[in-house]
Amino acid sequence: MNQQLSERRIVPLPLRVRPRPGERPDDFICRLALANHLKPSYLHDLVHGPPLWVGAPKIDRLTLFSGIPENVLERTLLPVSAPFMDIKPVEGQSVEELTLQRLYFRIRRDAGSRGLTVRVLAQRHQVSPVNRPKSSGRL
Repeated sequence: MNQQLSERRIVPLPLRVRPRPGERPDDFICRLALANHLKPSYLHDLVHGPPLWVGAPKIDRLTLFSGIPENVLERTLLPVSAPFMDIKPVEGQSVEELTLQRLYFRIRRDAGSRGLTVRVLAQRHQVSPVNRPKSSGRL
């Protein structure tokens, strides 16, 4: 009964944040918290809710806080079970090199797992779909 009461009191946060395609739920919760001037850990705890305050976020609670329909969140955000992979920085590597390496990784991941066209990949990652320069004949 107490849990039902607490869920009835939940109202959407004043500032809405759109989920990005392929975004992890925890990253979306963090952006939503920061936009509404909350500590991400505080909103994270609220979204995960009782009885366990850790683990996968509850999509129904995230729907209540974000004001975004559940089917949109399920379609847009990565499933919680999806493995998260990232490129780790190497000592001495510049920020620009790391950023570019991460961009290439995300493009390769989307091209391989989702079967997207070059045009869609370019739009999604905000890059130009230009052809590679022709080789000079040297190998």
